[in-house]
Amino acid sequence: MNVKELSTPDDAYDLRSELPESVVKILLQSIFNNTGGEVVVNKDGKREILGTPTEMAILEFGLSLGGDFHMERRASKVVKVEPFNSTKKRMGIVLELTKGGLRAHTKELENGFSAEDDIPASGYTCIGIVGIKDPVRPGVRESVALCRSAGVTVRMVTGDNINTAKAIARECGILTDDGLAIEGPVFRERRAWRNCLN
Repeated sequence: MNVKELSTPDDAYDLRSELPESVVKILLQSIFNNTGGEVVVNKDGKREILGTPTEMAILEFGLSLGGDFHMERRASKVVKVEPFNSTKKRMGIVLELTKGGLRAHTKELENGFSAEDDIPASGYTCIGIVGIKDPVRPGVRESVALCRSAGVTVRMVTGDNINTAKAIARECGILTDDGLAIEGPVFRERRAWRNCLN
């Protein structure tokens, strides 16, 4: 497996030259269709990317690969969309292919799929993994330290994956070496247990 760190649009374009065209085609189809974001032209005639920071970053990556958001959208017939779901930890889209068949993200689906069916949770072919790191805002670490020095205990509650949450909390100075990070179900169980004692 190859790992590439891409920091500039030129890095993405260089990556494109290393990939087979068939892979680029499927990758762009996934990027531009499996998103809640959009690429629009604003009133000043400039391209603008709308969506969550993650969606915006992935759309920018697709554009940097030389993709055309609107052309890709016009070329695809959407059969079903499942927006991001925090329980399933995924979002999905099923497309009808121009030469027949269906594709959910990057895999041909089995025959017999109906728009009433859930989008499958398995049977996919991985075409890439994208990691995005949002920088912690300047001054956060210092603010946490200031709160601590004033006797305030700082806690962080997030819907992020536990490992992501721990990394962010460490970077902010919230989670220390002897600190504790727990997931929601454990937190709720402890809270319910404490309520029983009261």
